[in-house]
Amino acid sequence: MDVNDLYKKVDEFDNRIRPEAKALSQCRSGCSRCCYTDISVFSVEADNIRQWFSQLTISQQSDLWSKWSQSLAQKMNFRGDTVSSCTFLHDEHCTIYEARPLICRTQGMAFRFREDSEEYVDVCTLNDGMLDELLDSEFVNLDLLNSILGAMAGEGERVSLMDLRKVLFNSKNSMA
Repeated sequence: MDVNDLYKKVDEFDNRIRPEAKALSQCRSGCSRCCYTDISVFSVEADNIRQWFSQLTISQQSDLWSKWSQSLAQKMNFRGDTVSSCTFLHDEHCTIYEARPLICRTQGMAFRFREDSEEYVDVCTLNDGMLDELLDSEFVNLDLLNSILGAMAGEGERVSLMDLRKVLFNSKNSMA
């Protein structure tokens, strides 16, 4: 299994959530409150984004470079803090949506995870209304996802998305 296989499984899981439960989610195109953060990803995910970017046409890459050269937006995130947007967010839309990392793919889903032998559930505060409507099978097992991704990453370092954008943006100069 590679990272794209994992992404596909997560996307399929998301598509199996019942429409009546999903209708309670506030996650929609243009909602980007969870995107007001700077995150890091495992190197395997950063490599996947680099590979996706390298397969774009020069025109598509130029369009992205233009968007990425603009200042980052500031906005209140889902925690109520005013922060800068993800480096790949432009006009409230993800510019790397097709290659977005696992953490972004799972936003809006409800999670189950264990911490200190206690089980917890978590969901975006905007989606609290979903919790009572979800079946047990509609919660993401966060521990399992993290262990699978961790196994894929091995000892790989984490890469800040801001640093990754700089690498992709600088690739423009190496092509000139």
